[in-house]
Amino acid sequence: MTVLTRMMERRAGSSLNNPSADLYAALVLGTDSGLPANSGLLVNQQTALRNVTVYTCVRIIAEAIGALPLQVYRRGVFRQELRQPADRLIWGKPNPEMTRQTFWETLSGHCLLDGNAYIHKVKDRGGALAELWPINPQAVTIRRDERSGAKVFDVGRETFTRDDICHIPAWGVDGLKGLSPIAQAKEALGIGMGAEQGAASFYAQGSAVPGFLSTKEEISDQQASELARRWQKLHAGARNMHKVGVLGNGATWQSTGLTPGDAQFLDTMKYSAGEIATLFRIPPHMLGIMDKTSSWGKGLEEQSQGFVTYTLGPWLSRFEQAISDDLLPVQDRYAQFDLDAVLRGRAIERWQVYQIARTIGVLSKNDIRTCEELPPIADPTGDDYEAALNSNVAPPALGNGGDGGQGQGSPDGSPADTGGGN
Repeated sequence: MTVLTRMMERRAGSSLNNPSADLYAALVLGTDSGLPANSGLLVNQQTALRNVTVYTCVRIIAEAIGALPLQVYRRGVFRQELRQPADRLIWGKPNPEMTRQTFWETLSGHCLLDGNAYIHKVKDRGGALAELWPINPQAVTIRRDERSGAKVFDVGRETFTRDDICHIPAWGVDGLKGLSPIAQAKEALGIGMGAEQGAASFYAQGSAVPGFLSTKEEISDQQASELARRWQKLHAGARNMHKVGVLGNGATWQSTGLTPGDAQFLDTMKYSAGEIATLFRIPPHMLGIMDKTSSWGKGLEEQSQGFVTYTLGPWLSRFEQAISDDLLPVQDRYAQFDLDAVLRGRAIERWQVYQIARTIGVLSKNDIRTCEELPPIADPTGDDYEAALNSNVAPPALGNGGDGGQGQGSPDGSPADTGGGN
């Protein structure tokens, strides 16, 4: 009996807490199905991951999401971070066996491959969330209840509601279930998988012949074998790569080189890698593709910024909304991934931004130190905000979510001196 089985059997309440064999298989094992592509290959989540480009794309996005800090804030208050025990499953360990990074990486991979991620909400006897576990999406069927019209989840032979399962869908067309990128792009993936398998078979069968030794006169099999052995002994291996070749008895060496078929084969593999990168919205340089101009930006910095904005951004928004709506027990709180670590950029540029923000009264000294993960200073001026240059207007108190109803005048509510005449 595994740890997961024993853990669930100790829970009371929903049948998810006392799973049958079918449910356990859904939680841990899932199913193995797929769609045949016109290339003749079976394309599913498992087979697609054997393609190096698919594997790399999924890893890049999943690991980036899993590495981001996930914070809980109070609504209506400017970025007041909370670390309440009731929210520990969000910003801390979701269950006894998985770290926070592993948990969100796994769910990100489910979304990227299947188009849907499911979180099993394990509750204690008082009905509070006790643990969170990922469910293999291939074993879940979503439908609407015939009577209520509510979304329900069929897992094995059992049916559950949103009280038991949190659903994070990718983009879809019916508002019920996300579409699987693997299923939608099975033909493009089939081409890439077929090209890789063809290359493997080509080299496995020893079809890659670098060249031929030929003679003007006909020679016996024994003479041909001896000539090939001598050539192999003198020139095979890295140490003999640049030795001068000497041939006798009228023998000549003819290199096969790169045939037009080989060149077309390489172009097919490059094309497939580009199509898969487009599917997952990965900048080419992150896949090592540097031989063509990219529309993601001129430099690597612009392309990396595009990755954060156009690739990570939509995924993070989906996760944040699902967490805030279904996993936080108090509705005045919301979850948000902290992108500051990704967007910090170079040190000199970061400090220039701080200097500007400090000058115009957007950040205090302690705000800047907090951004740099430094402790606040004890000086009373550490929390002061400077007024904008050439203005007597006091900066707003950001911690109170605005100007406190004082408008844009001075702290006592009187109109500010605009610096005009007497």
